Amino acid sequence: MAKCSLHTRLRLCYTDEGFREEHFCLRAIQHTHASAFQARLRAAVTQAGIDHRLKFRHLAIVRTTAIPNGKATAQLVACFRDNGGLLLHPGEDELRTLWALWKLHEDNVDGLAEWLHHRKPVSKSTDSHTAAKDQPQSVMLGRQLIGHTVGVPIHVTLRRLSNHIL
Repeated sequence: MAKCSLHTRLRLCYTDEGFREEHFCLRAIQHTHASAFQARLRAAVTQAGIDHRLKFRHLAIVRTTAIPNGKATAQLVACFRDNGGLLLHPGEDELRTLWALWKLHEDNVDGLAEWLHHRKPVSKSTDSHTAAKDQPQSVMLGRQLIGHTVGVPIHVTLRRLSNHIL
């Protein structure tokens, strides 16, 4: 079985702007061994292509435990953050909610989509998409395409974004 560098990538294509693209990537890394964590973080950064000069590429790493110790790991994480990387630390309640939703989806429960649309259980989670200390609480999702100020960045709080994810 092949290992994945990213768990998901959302690619937005702006046809009115010459097919300009924006990428939003996500990877969960739970490894406690420093070298395993570093290898997966490097692979995710490479695959996502994030760089402080490439503002249209975004990468969030999800982790529920502390980052492994060590000078090399600290330097790699600092570089990741300097290039716009985001570390997300979901709480235990949010993980339980996501697991239950996954099981409902896996069991192909009738009416699940409508229920999710009306109830928005992830949005009600108290820790929904909690960002690590010193990380931004919002992400830029694109640029305004209508109105008087075309090209103005649209920033959405992580909390508000979760209203539309599930």
